[in-house]
Amino acid sequence: MRRVVTGPESTYFAYTHANAFLPDGRTHVVARGENGGISFIAFDPQSGRERALGFLKGVDLYYSISDDGRTLAETDGRRLLAWELGSKNEPRVLFRDPEGEEGKWAINLSDISADGRSFVAMRRFRGTKPYKVLPDGRGLQYQLLTHDLRSGRSEFAMEADWWINHVHFSPHDPAWISMAHEGDADKIPDRLWAWHAKDAPDGRMIFNQTGPDGLPLYVGHERAMFDKPACVCIAYGASPSAATGLYEIGFDGKSSRLVSASDRDWHCNISRDGKWAVVDTTGPHDAPGRGWEDAGRVSDVLAVNMRTGARAFLHRSSHSKHPYHPHPHISPDGRWVVFNDSDSRRTLALEIDPSALKSFLEA
Repeated sequence: MRRVVTGPESTYFAYTHANAFLPDGRTHVVARGENGGISFIAFDPQSGRERALGFLKGVDLYYSISDDGRTLAETDGRRLLAWELGSKNEPRVLFRDPEGEEGKWAINLSDISADGRSFVAMRRFRGTKPYKVLPDGRGLQYQLLTHDLRSGRSEFAMEADWWINHVHFSPHDPAWISMAHEGDADKIPDRLWAWHAKDAPDGRMIFNQTGPDGLPLYVGHERAMFDKPACVCIAYGASPSAATGLYEIGFDGKSSRLVSASDRDWHCNISRDGKWAVVDTTGPHDAPGRGWEDAGRVSDVLAVNMRTGARAFLHRSSHSKHPYHPHPHISPDGRWVVFNDSDSRRTLALEIDPSALKSFLEA
């Protein structure tokens, strides 16, 4: 690491599975919650320059941006929205509940494909009873909502009786959508799912959460990879199994590997070339204990060699409730690691030394 660059005051970064970088590969869009909405700011860590992009009222915490930096995907609890980033125009409403259904559903946590043409979000029925009961007795309450900008069509790609969360496109192949069966990690044996219109039209559970010791793994915070149809995820240190740490899981439901062992990993992300990852931790990475044991408010950020599993400490940070989980990202140019720091209430950008990174990856 060459230096730490502090972002604009009272800002945070996108969720781990979202893109918030602009086309130059380093400038990124940070958010500031204020006045009942969110202000978006472009920040260049190389020069330290920041540029106001605009304000959206009433929108949800997290956002995602197309790779060309033109379109931002958002939700406001009732609607799926697309906004021309930096414009004075109101967001375009891609989907809203039909008349008579308004207020019965919640629409949250959207993503946009790299080319800016496709959108996805989660739609949840607000009622205490399911909106549909299947012959097998299962009551459906969640939908995978997709929208195609070219045709203008919105579709419910998948329905479930469980909480669909963390929906996002595979940047390698946007025909695949990665998602999570949300809930308490120790109660969810099928956390990781992927959807594909032809290969997995009903969704596919992609990871058998059992370690080689035969004991359960508690997993989460999945992020689709850029170079293959797979995701990285964390098996938490609180798992009964000892095989915890950073995993790579294929969308085929057959391939998985423990990349790098750790008892304290929390969130993860991956470089565009798939050669290295970043993780944050629950407590100091080198402290005794597993998971949240004696974690305090410390969260370290580390680089991980995806080939060897070797780790390199980058920075000691802090965490609090959303949006100030660290949620580290690797910039498209591979020169920066960006994450949230709770103590400063800002984003931090670590400038990575290319020669040191090369040596780390080739060792």
